[in-house]
Amino acid sequence: MFQFIKNALENKDGALMMQGERFILIPLAFISYLQKNIENLAGVDGAYVMLTEAAQMSGQDVSQTVMAIAKGLPFEQQVQLFLRMNSAIGWGKYEVKDLTMDPFKMVVKYTNSYIGDVYGGKADGPRCYITSGTKDLYESLLRAAGRDIKLKVTETTCVAKGDPHCEFIYEEDT
Repeated sequence: MFQFIKNALENKDGALMMQGERFILIPLAFISYLQKNIENLAGVDGAYVMLTEAAQMSGQDVSQTVMAIAKGLPFEQQVQLFLRMNSAIGWGKYEVKDLTMDPFKMVVKYTNSYIGDVYGGKADGPRCYITSGTKDLYESLLRAAGRDIKLKVTETTCVAKGDPHCEFIYEEDT
């Protein structure tokens, strides 16, 4: 998958592009410490709102990239492609543990989270705000597959608070 991404990237005057989406390669520490500092300034709730909102907004764009690359594959395969892409660019390893379409429920296990090292297992709750924000990406993929539903996401375990992995439940928001 990494070779696929590498081959799909174009450098246009110093901007890395893939399917019209710009990529920026930055050290993980930048994102982790940015999140930690936002938390220090805005509190946990403020950081959650800011970072999930940013992830949701970018999820709209990334879903277009996934759909362009996947070219009509079923929702389940588009999700797998997105998760493999994230793993290939260093976000961690993702595994869909459960997926049902009606009613919609998807459980994703996430190991080697981008945020784990910053908190060292001492956070008082889940901290994978950016991954939580991917719900809009999944809503876009579902809409393209004919399911116009809103999702809610719950992070049930998180390495930032000492769990062995992170786990997310995406469910239809009724």
